[in-house]
Amino acid sequence: MAFFDKINSIAKNVGDKTGDAIEMAKINARIASERSAMNDIYRQLGEAYYAHRINGGEGEPVEAAAIYSQLDQRTAAIDEAQKQIVAIKAEGERRAAEAAAARSAMPTATTAASVRKKILPAWARRRSSCRRTTSPCSTPLRWRKPGRSWPERSRT
Repeated sequence: MAFFDKINSIAKNVGDKTGDAIEMAKINARIASERSAMNDIYRQLGEAYYAHRINGGEGEPVEAAAIYSQLDQRTAAIDEAQKQIVAIKAEGERRAAEAAAARSAMPTATTAASVRKKILPAWARRRSSCRRTTSPCSTPLRWRKPGRSWPERSRT
């Protein structure tokens, strides 16, 4: 059952990461939209200053205070969205650390390759990994199972 628990935790972790990535993409799109709106507001501010200057006005135009408050609102929205991204990343890292701790606590499965690595000497491991050949002329090895005799060679 530990194997299925491990698969379940991995699948849940992948699902959480995907959900986090989607949420961060939405927030980044909202930030890009806010920045685009800020560029329009900056353009309006420039037009207001230019019109005020052309009409012979000194100092700031009357509309500048309202435009500044719009810019402040947009900047606050961007800051809040960036804080949300930081919180999502921190939560994802925390979940990943918990999953890693859970995986390290689970026993690992013993595979045939790991057993072969522990039992066989290095030269035998090299041989078994090279299509079971013994020499450069590619003569195949004849492996026998324990307790059985060597197979007869066919004379063809």
